[in-house]
Amino acid sequence: MTNPISTTGKNKRRRQEDIGGFTTNTFLFPVILILLVMHVAISMMIMGISRKSAQISRTMQESSEYINTATSLLAGSSLMSETSSHFILLPVTADGNINMMSLSGYASELSQPRRGKDVIAKFDEFDVTEEQRKFIKEAAECTDYMMESQLHAIALVTSVYEIPDKALLDSLSLPALSEVEQAYTEEEKLAAAKELIIDPNFSANKKNLSMLVNACADSIRESSSLKAAAISKEVVLLRAMLWVMTFAVIAVLILTFAIGYRQLILPLKTFVRHMDSETPLSERKGLREVRQVAVAYNDLLDRRNALDSILRAAAETDTLTNLPNRYGFEQYIVESGKSGFSLAVMLFDVNYLKQTNDAHGHSAGDDLLLLAAECISSCFRISEENNCFRFGGDEFAAVLKDVGIEDIKQRIERFKTEQSLKNVSISWGFAYTPEIGNTTVRALMEEADRKMYEVKKQMHDNINIGAAQE
Repeated sequence: MTNPISTTGKNKRRRQEDIGGFTTNTFLFPVILILLVMHVAISMMIMGISRKSAQISRTMQESSEYINTATSLLAGSSLMSETSSHFILLPVTADGNINMMSLSGYASELSQPRRGKDVIAKFDEFDVTEEQRKFIKEAAECTDYMMESQLHAIALVTSVYEIPDKALLDSLSLPALSEVEQAYTEEEKLAAAKELIIDPNFSANKKNLSMLVNACADSIRESSSLKAAAISKEVVLLRAMLWVMTFAVIAVLILTFAIGYRQLILPLKTFVRHMDSETPLSERKGLREVRQVAVAYNDLLDRRNALDSILRAAAETDTLTNLPNRYGFEQYIVESGKSGFSLAVMLFDVNYLKQTNDAHGHSAGDDLLLLAAECISSCFRISEENNCFRFGGDEFAAVLKDVGIEDIKQRIERFKTEQSLKNVSISWGFAYTPEIGNTTVRALMEEADRKMYEVKKQMHDNINIGAAQE
C-alpha cells in the first residue's frame, strides 16, 4: 500500500526542482552591492565636504592668528611709544613725584613676548609668503629702532631723576650714556631725551611700522581669501555630486521597491486571501522563495489534518526546565513499546525540594529543579532525542532505547559525579530489559519506581544514622 505522506513528499520535491523564478539573493545582491558602493561614495563625499569645510575654517583661523600676531607688534609698539613719551615728557607729576606709572607700564610691555624678534620667530613657523615675512622683518626693524631710541631717552631722564624702584630700573636694561651725554646739564639731558622721541627718523619709523603691519595684514587676508575661495569651489562640486548620488540612491530604492512589490508583496497578498479560504496557492508567481512558500504551504495543507495533533503535542514542554512534560513522556513511552529493542526506564526524585522551598523560597526551589534537569539531561540524554522528561513536581524520568547495561552503568556513575559537582541530591531507580517484547513499559516503570524509593529510603536512613551518631 502506498504511503500518502511519502507520495506527497516526492511530489513536493519534484515541484521544488521545477519551480523556476529567480531567487531573492539574485535580486537583492546586485542592489545591495550598488547601494553599498553608493553609500561608500556618499560617505567619502560627506567626509570630503567636512574635511574641506574644516580646512576653510582652519585657513581663516590661521589667517586670524597671523594677523593678530602681526598687529600685536604694532599694538605693543604703540603702547611703548605712549608710555615712554608720557614718562620722558612728564617725568615728574604735579605733586613732585616720579611718574612711576608710565615707567612701570613701559617695563611691563617691554617684557611681553611680542617684540620684533619674537614676532619674526613666530612668522618663521607660520605658513606665510616670503613677502609677508619681509613686511614683518622690516616692521620689526622699525620697532627695534624706536625701542632703542626710547630706552636711550629713558636712560637720559633717569640720570636726572633718581628712580626709587631699582628692580624696575634693572629690568629695562638701559644703555650707558656717552661721556658727552654724561657731561650734559640736567636741562640738556631732558632736552636730548625729548629730541630722541620727536626726531623725524623716530616719527618716520613709527609711520613705516604702521604701514608695514597693515600691508602684511592685508596680504594675509588676500591670500587666505584666495585659498578659502579655491577650497569653497571644491566644496560646491562635492555637494553637487552628493545631491546627484542621493537622487541615484532614491531612484535605486524606488526601483527596488517596485520590483519587490510586484515579485514579493503582491504575491503574498494574494496568498493571504487564498489562505483565508484554505485554497491551494499559485506556485508560478513571485520570487523563487515565494514560490517555495507556496509549495510548502500546499504540502502542509495536504498533511495538516494528519500532523496537527502531533505538532500540538510536540509543542508542550515544561516551562521551567524546557524538558518534555508528562504528555510528552506518555507519548514517548507509547512509541517505545512498539519496537523490539532493549529499553531502560530511569525514574528520579529530587531530594529536599520542600525543605529548600520552605527555607529559601520557591525561587531557590526552581534553581534546584534546573540543576537537577541539567544533571539528568547531561548524563542520560541520547543524541538529539528528547528522552528526558519532567512529569510533575520533583519527578523526572529518562527512557533509553537500544542501549546496553554497561552503557547505563557508566551513565549512572557519571550521574553520581555530576550530582556532587552540582551539589544536588537526586534519588533514582531504573529497570532494564534487553528485549521490550519480553515485558511491558509499565512493568519497567513500576520496577524503576520501587528501586527509586528504596534508594530514597536508604539515603534518609543514612542521614538519620549520621545525625544520631553526632
